[in-house]
Amino acid sequence: MTATLAWVDAIIWSEDNVTDSTDTLLTTVDYDADGLVPNSAYSVVQTVTIPRYISGDYWVFVEVDYRNTVYEHFDEDNNIRRAMVK
Repeated sequence: MTATLAWVDAIIWSEDNVTDSTDTLLTTVDYDADGLVPNSAYSVVQTVTIPRYISGDYWVFVEVDYRNTVYEHFDEDNNIRRAMVK
């Protein structure tokens, strides 16, 4: 099997702590992993515009490999991180 060396990450805006079809995709970031090895890390700085006229608590999600193109055997459960925005 040939390793996938590129994928797409996503930043998602949500009214709750679960991603679903009602959420807003703020942006995607294409990543070329030339040389990225298992258990390593990378950093990306991305500016996004949040929806206007909001109130209350919201959630921002960062989902790595958003389109699920990288084969990870049984390790797909570590691709999403979230933070509450107040």
